[in-house]
Amino acid sequence: MNFAAKTHIGLRLKNEDSLYLPQAEGVQLVAVADGMGGHAGGKHASSTAISKLISSITKSSPYLELDPVQRIRQAIKAANEEIYKEAQLDEGYRGMGTTLTLALLFADQYIAANIGDSRLYHFDGWTLTQVTHDHSLVAVLVAHGAITEHEASCHPQRNIITRSLGTTQNEEADFFIRRWSEGDILLLCTDGLHGSVSDAQLEASLRLNISLNSLAQRLVKLALKAGATDNITLILAKNTGGDAA
Repeated sequence: MNFAAKTHIGLRLKNEDSLYLPQAEGVQLVAVADGMGGHAGGKHASSTAISKLISSITKSSPYLELDPVQRIRQAIKAANEEIYKEAQLDEGYRGMGTTLTLALLFADQYIAANIGDSRLYHFDGWTLTQVTHDHSLVAVLVAHGAITEHEASCHPQRNIITRSLGTTQNEEADFFIRRWSEGDILLLCTDGLHGSVSDAQLEASLRLNISLNSLAQRLVKLALKAGATDNITLILAKNTGGDAA
């Protein structure tokens, strides 16, 4: 598998996003998190989510003998408890939380999970599909027919999320198990990207015959050109065939 990642502060004063790429001999896991809470809280929440997720998922060996969905569920629970506890104990972290979107990769399938509005897309070489569902106010309004997808993209309350990690004692993630094939690409991103660049633009970029690093740079540039005001973070993971490490 091949990977590329980019993060950019955008027009914010601080980058509160965090990400994780697989280590050389580690579990093939990718994740992005978009923190909230102001001052130190947002960055602390997103980085805590990633670090707790990784330590929880990789602490038991042999890893592949365990049920991967349960391992991810336990890791998310541990991350939520850690962030919530710190927010209650430290006034400076009060109200902090984070989105979390991840994918555990295998040779012919992946397991994805998300809380919040950071997304995972699957590109099969021609069509781009949004796999995760946003936990946001505008997503609820669209689902009930109150507004259109276009209206959601410019709605004044589009940044309000309805589910986040660390803001309540218990929080559940949505899970998705999907097949993927050699040449397929997964795109994980925070709303700094998908809130500024349309799915059609994302799909057109993914169709280009360029390296993953060049593609990642192109997507960040598109978001900045579109006037992205939020932090921009993305991960690209390409299935190159063979067994996952």
